[in-house]
Amino acid sequence: PKKQQLLQDLQDCPLRLVAFSNGPRKYVKRTLVTLGLFSLFGEDRLFAVDDVLPHCKPEKEAFDVVLKKIGVDSYEECVMVEDSMKNVKQAKALGMKTVL
Repeated sequence: PKKQQLLQDLQDCPLRLVAFSNGPRKYVKRTLVTLGLFSLFGEDRLFAVDDVLPHCKPEKEAFDVVLKKIGVDSYEECVMVEDSMKNVKQAKALGMKTVL
């Protein structure tokens, strides 16, 4: 029930959702599929380390690649939900809102 509600809340969210991981794309996609979350992102809003090399989170250049590909002009338009404090610190320093 809680997972169903979370999935519904995310589907109803007016924000454009993006998955961005330092893991390989194949692994990230498989994980999202297994969790039943892939449909929230699809191929076009799934980013992995493969997509931003030679950079990776928390490097500014990695975020720049993702934002450019999704058509976002400024960090201030973004909210980052993250499990790594170093990634949160960098996102916040760039101007994103953050959730740890």
